[in-house]
Amino acid sequence: MKQLSTMPLPLQWDDEEKALLRGIERLPCEARTLGQMVDVLFDRRYASTAEPKTDLYYMYRGVKRPGDEELFKKHGLRYDVTVTLARTLGREYNKTLGHYHPVPDGSRLAYPELYEVLSGALVFLIQTRVAGSGDVERVYLISAREGDKVMIPPGYGHIMINPGNETLVTANLVESTFKSEYEPIKAKQGGAYYLLDDGTVKSNPAYKDLPEPQRVLAEKFWGNKSVDFAKGKNVYASFLESPEKYSFLKNPDELESLVP
Repeated sequence: MKQLSTMPLPLQWDDEEKALLRGIERLPCEARTLGQMVDVLFDRRYASTAEPKTDLYYMYRGVKRPGDEELFKKHGLRYDVTVTLARTLGREYNKTLGHYHPVPDGSRLAYPELYEVLSGALVFLIQTRVAGSGDVERVYLISAREGDKVMIPPGYGHIMINPGNETLVTANLVESTFKSEYEPIKAKQGGAYYLLDDGTVKSNPAYKDLPEPQRVLAEKFWGNKSVDFAKGKNVYASFLESPEKYSFLKNPDELESLVP
């Protein structure tokens, strides 16, 4: 049983039961299976032969402490938890499907998203599209560990990769109503690059004129400059203390001066 650093929200991950607990309550989730991921995997032979009902990761949406519902509703935000199992997908590390975010009505920029690593190790692949194309103009591989935060800037698609041998647990704070855009990633058979289980980074031939991925540690990533992260506090506690700090998640144009 892994106690997660989310207090005052009491969360634990039970690796044996594959369950997220709030206190003693088992929280409901949506499981993403291998059969739902075959379109985005590097190892096509593995994708065609593996058991499609195999669980790869679990999504818990709208996780909160009883009594905090009105605060999240007032600010139009949602706190989610994603649990990505430690396994390989043929030659590739386990990962999430990946998606982009829409642009809200009246805005120039798409919704951003704020992540925090609660347990394990993480590599984020994030990429921004060429206007009017499915191809990309910038790609980052962001390495993060327990306690690190990563802000996904407006306009960037993102994929979480578990490169370790332990379960990866992440939390995210995001606008509560929009629907993620999965199709652009699926149409390209995944992100711009694949991270293989020997550490090799392979380019995806479905993309044209790919830029080299820029490798960066979470604490050095320029996107994090948009948020005044409270040192020593988790995202949930920080939101409860100062919810107005996170207004940019609902109003992305507040970040216009940050995004290149």
